Amino acid sequence: MAESPAFVRVPPRPLAPGPSPTMDVSQGESSAAGARSRPRDPPKKRVSVACTSCKKSKRKCSGVKPCDNCVAYARVCHFDKSLDNRRRVAAKRTSDDLTYFLELCHDLCRIMRSEDSAHGLRLLQFLREGPPIMVARDPARPEDHPVRPEYLRAFLDDTLVDMGVFDGGAGGDGSGGGDGDGGGGGGDTGAAEAQVQEMPADMDVEGPSPSPAPGPSSHPQVMDIHYLCDELLYRVPAAPWTSVTDDPNLVSHLVSLYFTWDYPFNLFLDRDVFLRHMARGDLRSDLCSPFLVNALLTNACFYSDYSETYVNTHDVVSKGARFLVEAERLWKEESAKFSLPFLQGMLMLYVRYSIAGADDMGYRVLHQAIWTGESLGLIGPGRPVLPTQSSEDMEISLKQTAWGLLNIETIVHPSFLRPSIIRSVNLPPPPGARPDDVAMWKPYPSDRAARPSHFDRYFEASCALSEIARDMSQALFPPNSPALTLALQSQAQETFYDRLQAWLNRLPETFHPDRQPPPYILLLSMRYHTLVIILVSLRPLSQPSSHASGGPQTPVSPPGLSPLSTLDPGQIIQESARAISILASCHRREYSMKWAHHFALYALNLALFVMANGHAFDILEPHFLSLASSFADVAGCSQLGRNLLYLFHLFVCGRGQSYRVRQSADISDELKMLLDDEPRVPSPWVPYTVGLNKLDIGHYGGVPCRDGEWSLLHMLDCYESLSLGKDEVAPVRFPEGV
Repeated sequence: MAESPAFVRVPPRPLAPGPSPTMDVSQGESSAAGARSRPRDPPKKRVSVACTSCKKSKRKCSGVKPCDNCVAYARVCHFDKSLDNRRRVAAKRTSDDLTYFLELCHDLCRIMRSEDSAHGLRLLQFLREGPPIMVARDPARPEDHPVRPEYLRAFLDDTLVDMGVFDGGAGGDGSGGGDGDGGGGGGDTGAAEAQVQEMPADMDVEGPSPSPAPGPSSHPQVMDIHYLCDELLYRVPAAPWTSVTDDPNLVSHLVSLYFTWDYPFNLFLDRDVFLRHMARGDLRSDLCSPFLVNALLTNACFYSDYSETYVNTHDVVSKGARFLVEAERLWKEESAKFSLPFLQGMLMLYVRYSIAGADDMGYRVLHQAIWTGESLGLIGPGRPVLPTQSSEDMEISLKQTAWGLLNIETIVHPSFLRPSIIRSVNLPPPPGARPDDVAMWKPYPSDRAARPSHFDRYFEASCALSEIARDMSQALFPPNSPALTLALQSQAQETFYDRLQAWLNRLPETFHPDRQPPPYILLLSMRYHTLVIILVSLRPLSQPSSHASGGPQTPVSPPGLSPLSTLDPGQIIQESARAISILASCHRREYSMKWAHHFALYALNLALFVMANGHAFDILEPHFLSLASSFADVAGCSQLGRNLLYLFHLFVCGRGQSYRVRQSADISDELKMLLDDEPRVPSPWVPYTVGLNKLDIGHYGGVPCRDGEWSLLHMLDCYESLSLGKDEVAPVRFPEGV
């Protein structure tokens, strides 16, 4: 009987042949081992994110900057790390967003459950109508929703302060430095050491409490520094440069902050040279030293909110205090050396002291740095003292430091109506290291896209403006010569005003605020407007123009009427003040004011003073309210800023328009507290008055009463006294016309 097709046997699958019966066992083992030892093909590397150019052209990116496509097509290669979906980066971003919005919802519910229903009603009004007029918004950008999360966060913090939920840490005394004699050697480090010893090491809290007074109601997120390991701009070692910390991630974080927000405006060292020598870790380097590194780190702490940078996380004054103690100790040890890192380290300390206003150390350290620059032959009479075998790095650094020293000195002395000390620079400016269309500036640590730095053109414009400021201060504020006659003074002012206008007209179009330039370009424009305010404020109002009277013409002033002689000086001053307000709004919108360089504190304070001192002052003017809000944000970052905020409160309340602020429904409670003269019990201004007793003793003029008369000279004297101290080099200030 035939088998059914369903039961047909299927032959088994053939197997691979085994070893031959004649093969030796040892030969089989050796061949198997050889097969295992053969190298395998390397796995293909997966690119987690492509550059923006490859994304736009839909090409396969190699994932390494600069990528192959950008090199082949001569494009700018930029990677947006916010689009990276790798596990660590994406998890960090998701965790931060969840934490932020969970706290936002928690605070919303807390306000809605408040016993005082007024807080809930104000919150409801805010959600319906959006932020008040003082919030910087661009009407040309309709995509800006009126209730963005950051605006809501600021409103919630203000409301919680009013409810008494936050205590608000006191400011401290603002003493950050020693008592030294700027002439030789380092200062007395007792003040800084005592400050560190008195502050508890409080590192396990959520963050500094918001200020109880009208400063910025910030609630910074204190996060573990290791979350940023993959996003640091620069990686440098901690050892052997500092004994404060052994964490290279913390040091790299601070160095990245410094070269992002502070370095571009000061420009007294070369970034690439410094980073190269610091990365080597060689203590014998002639371009890097522990003193310079610790002085740099104490300045970088000004821009950081991480708990590792505080001694006491409830006190903003304690930021960087440990690095300051270390820098002052090393300063005394290296005081006998006249080296380039020693000069750069003193300039770092000057920046720190000018923020803290500690024991009149600002001018002392700056003048000692100038004398060191003269000893090295960088400025003044003499020739540069070059090493026997000068390297290319040394030559670049000498040029950068020489012109950076001029930039800092001409920012300081002309700002306070004093003559510039530096008369000449003995080295040419350093050549541009990178083309402007390739070099990028990244706003670390934010996730905003990088943008062209324009650094070479910026440095050239900054040096040119410094030369104008030097010539202007030496001509108008002569220390040991009789004051100019009214005719000569008027002619000199018209000459320098023409030079300033010519400088402004030479700026490239990419520097315009609408082009969203880096923040140091905005600060450069602020510096220009402060010089205009200082220059025009000194102009004798009754003096006729030298051009109109047929006097001799200067090379920079062609025949005809100068703009300074045809315009109202008061109008020029007010326009410059409003321009500073617009620049501050751009900075606030693009980067926030928490990253603002401390020069912005001077520019905003000066602009607010001249606006409030104008004949047609309107306390509800949008430019004034926006400027006051930006000033409050910057001022809350230092004790000097808090003191200036209180002095501004006294001045603006004396203008007699506070009642209009109380009647306005468009002004936040924060601004009302700043601009209102109505007393409050208890007073929120107590932490802001710490250290003001310094103005009531010795050579200082004291704090005017609420209804006292303020002049530009008096305001500048208070600012100078609180920040830099007594200037013993040029003790006589030019008083006429102020």
